[in-house]
Amino acid sequence: MANNKLFGNEAFLIAEALKHYGKHMKKQIRRKEKQGFRIVFHENFFEMMGEHITAKLPSLTYKEKPVRKY
Repeated sequence: MANNKLFGNEAFLIAEALKHYGKHMKKQIRRKEKQGFRIVFHENFFEMMGEHITAKLPSLTYKEKPVRKY
């Protein structure tokens, strides 16, 4: 298996994008339910999945090395 790890800034961007997407989809689902559509996913589904993925990000991120003292 390849050692594909993320840098801290990449993990931060993914976490923020997941938060934004979860909020966006929650609004979309509420709007569609008000219009009378039957939605398959609950309004909190995408937020929960984003939190689940965000919890896994630290294991996929390089650890910061301590500063060397000379």
